[in-house]
Amino acid sequence: PRIVTIHKLNLLQWNDDNNRIRKIKKGNNEVYDPELRKYVPGDNRKQIHWKASAKKSELLTRKQIELEEPQPYLFMDLQKTQREGRMQIALEDNIIEMTLAIISQFLTGKTSIHVCCQEEGYHDKVIGDERSFEFYYGFTTEVTFRKVCGIEELMQERLIHSRQNTGNVILVTGIMNLALMECLLTISK
Repeated sequence: PRIVTIHKLNLLQWNDDNNRIRKIKKGNNEVYDPELRKYVPGDNRKQIHWKASAKKSELLTRKQIELEEPQPYLFMDLQKTQREGRMQIALEDNIIEMTLAIISQFLTGKTSIHVCCQEEGYHDKVIGDERSFEFYYGFTTEVTFRKVCGIEELMQERLIHSRQNTGNVILVTGIMNLALMECLLTISK
């Protein structure tokens, strides 16, 4: 399958609800906390709080805290549709290409993504680097769209029943039905 380019995916933005967080360093989970501590030789100069340092007449730096970012989930639906022949093959190719494009975009933003699908069993993989992407790319060359039931069962198990802290949920499918819409509504609550 080919990997199409997505020019800009707005799913990589951080939702800044917490008033304690001042700044986020792009590419990792490190944030600055407004609490200050004395400067220690070797600290990054960018962390020095110059205004507070001037008031106290000593160098003060922002404390750093580690945040656990919610893991974005991508679900690839391998359910067989009612289409036949070339139409079915084109749809399957589009689902695989879009899945790979989204994964590639997350990797470009240095963000890992949790990818799930169900064929003859659950396929559940965190993709965070080129090596894991190449492995998943190889997996997509072998998938068959023969699943009889929809992706909503897998989504419910992974997101609702497990109560995991998830970020964005992305669904790549060729079928939209009432059961899937109800599942999506439940997840969004």
